[in-house]
Parts: sequence; structure tokens; C-alpha cells
Amino acid sequence: MIIFSATSFYSPSLAYLQPQIEPISKVEIEYPAFIKVITVNNQKRAFVSSFGRNFEGQVNMIKDVSELLNSSQVSKERITGKIKWPNSVTLCKENIDGRTILAIAGGFFRHSPVMPDQSGAINLVTMDSGEIIQHEITNYKRGWFYHEVLWKDMNNDGLLDIVTARSNFSPLNPNPKGELIWLEQPQTDPLSNKWEEHIITEGPEIYFELIDLDGDGTDEIIAAESFQEKLCVYWKDGKKWNRKIIAEDLGVLYSAKTTDLNKDGNLDLLVTNHVSDARAGVFCYEIPSDFKNAQWKKHVLLEGIETRKAGPGQASPGEAIAFYPTNDESGKPLIAVSGDGSQRVHLLTPNSQNTSNWEYTESILYETIDSVTGGMCFEDLDGDGFKELLVPIYDSHYICIMSMKDLVQNK
Repeated sequence: MIIFSATSFYSPSLAYLQPQIEPISKVEIEYPAFIKVITVNNQKRAFVSSFGRNFEGQVNMIKDVSELLNSSQVSKERITGKIKWPNSVTLCKENIDGRTILAIAGGFFRHSPVMPDQSGAINLVTMDSGEIIQHEITNYKRGWFYHEVLWKDMNNDGLLDIVTARSNFSPLNPNPKGELIWLEQPQTDPLSNKWEEHIITEGPEIYFELIDLDGDGTDEIIAAESFQEKLCVYWKDGKKWNRKIIAEDLGVLYSAKTTDLNKDGNLDLLVTNHVSDARAGVFCYEIPSDFKNAQWKKHVLLEGIETRKAGPGQASPGEAIAFYPTNDESGKPLIAVSGDGSQRVHLLTPNSQNTSNWEYTESILYETIDSVTGGMCFEDLDGDGFKELLVPIYDSHYICIMSMKDLVQNK
């Protein structure tokens, strides 16, 4: 394997290397699915969501992220009890009852009637007292599961509430639905009481974003209705939510995130699907100023990702992340793609800085032997100005850490 390095920081004049880059470390952890680095009380900490073949899972915290750079063994602390299929971990930016709070979304669908119940929940976790407190704030709803959490004061009472989407998809359910809901923080005892549930609208399932697209002070909703195979935008007209279908030709959807990909000053929508055929890819939709009526122009950034992982239900890709290797955010961002069933981490490099050019060159940052790749993140762990990429290598039981210092070189 060829290793390259460079001393220059990122700028549009730098070239990106085609060969894979050598990991600086591989941290052993059982069945890692998602990793996120969160600053808690001014200290960076890594949180790893894991679940095994029995779908019972847990979240581990790595207090000293510098350990990730030079050791296969790190000091980790389990911060949850058993959670069914833990997904996203999100920090509440304000203390609740004087405590630092993490929200964990969980659950997944049943593949067959003989599988155990995988119904999910939203759990809150606090560790401030040295004692881990875990509280399930949702009521049991058979067959429904959660993936993402957003903190927002929805009723202007000064308390942060939770917005989340859930799905009841299953191969056993011929008519799956999605719901975007918000959970109201109780005025008293929020770490022991249930949070009252309010349905915002039906439709959204996994990934969603609340964003004010027209500057009127009211959020619109962009949603990947994953298992309904629809990419949608919602806006409110009085008390009624209206929906526009942006796309319904991509198959199952994985992620959808707003970002300015071509640096023209306007937001775009970066999207991935999750299929095992030639449609598997990465896409961008330009968000028009008249988002309710105008066409969202589509650009295919990468298509035909091969699902190399054998077995039923395997598909590609996972999440795409627009990023810069350093804190210099001049020029178009690069795009990293967790391939999931492709067993690779893909890199997309823009061919031109021209805002009307949507062509990218694909290279492979990392390739596993026989493992899917999970939900990854970028973070500068050592303060050298270059970000590290942290990738869960699920079936092989480790987190792969790569430095973006090894990605760039002078032309």
C-alpha cells in the first residue's frame, strides 16, 4: 500500500491522491456502527454506537480522543444499558435539571416473524454525577424505530424539546409509514417523566432537516422518506403541511443534507440512496428560490457503486459528508462517502472550481476485506490543523482512523 503525505494546507490548488491512504490506527471495538465526536464540557469525546447479531446494543464513550491516534486499545466507558439498535447520539446544548444530557435514538425493523421485537425508543443519558442515568422518554410503540434527534424549543416555553422521525417499515409491513414528531420536555422531572408526543406530519422516516428556506421565520422540512422511496420538502400554510416530492426514482434513500456544494452562495441538497443495483450513488439537487413550485435540478455525482458485501439486504452506499481536510474552507468541498455494502470509503473530488461544473473524480480512501462501513465523522483529534476521518468497520470490529494530512500534496 502506497503512503503519501504533504505539509501544505488545503486550498483549491492542491491535488488529491488516488491511492488508498494508510490508517494511522485501528481501534478495537465490538460491532461499531456509528461514531461521533462531541465536545462535552469543553472536552472532545468520542461516542460509538454498537449492536451485535442479536441487535441488542450499547453506546461507549472514549474520554481521551488522543488515544484514538496511537493505540489499538483505548479506555472506553459504557454509558448505556441495553438499547435496541442504538443509532444517533446527540448532545443537548443546554443542561437539563442542571445535567449534561445526551439523546440516543434507537430501534430497527424485523426481517422475519421469528426475529425478536426491534421496536425503538429515544433514551436520555446523563453522566454528570459519576453515575450513569438512562431514561426512556418515549412510550412503547410496536414496530416503530428512530434514527435521528434534533433539539429545538418547539413551544417557546424556554425548554429544549426533541424533534425526531420514526418509521414502521418492515418486510412484514406492506404499507409502511413515517412520522415526524416532537417530544415536549416536561416542566418538572424531565429525567423521570415521559415526554408528551406531538405529531408534526406524516411522511418523514429517517433523515430530516428543519431549515428556513424562504427566510420567513418558519422552518420547512426536508425529508428522506427512505423506505417510501421519496425525497420531499414540506412547508406550512396556516395549520396545514404541504408536500412536494423532489424525487422518487432513487429507490431506498439513505441520507439528505443541505450544503453549498458548488460554492455559488446557494444551498444544495446532498443525497445518497441505498440499493444493490446500478442506481447506487451520490446525487445533488440544487434548491431553487421557488422551492415549492420550481424543479430541483438534479446532478449525478457518482453512480453504479458496487455492493461487494454478500448476503440478503446488503446495499450501498451509506452517508455522504461534504468536508474540507483543514479549517480552510475556500473552494468547493470534497465529499466522503461511507460505502456501507460496498465495503469501501469513497472520495469524490471536484474536477473544477467552476460553479456550473458538477463533475467529480472518484477514488477509494479505504477498502475493507469483508466488512460494511458505518456512520463516520471528521474531527481534528491532535490539533495539527488536519482533520482525521473516523470510520466504523463493523464486521471486523474496529474504528479506522485516517489523517487528511496524508490526502493532500502539492501539484
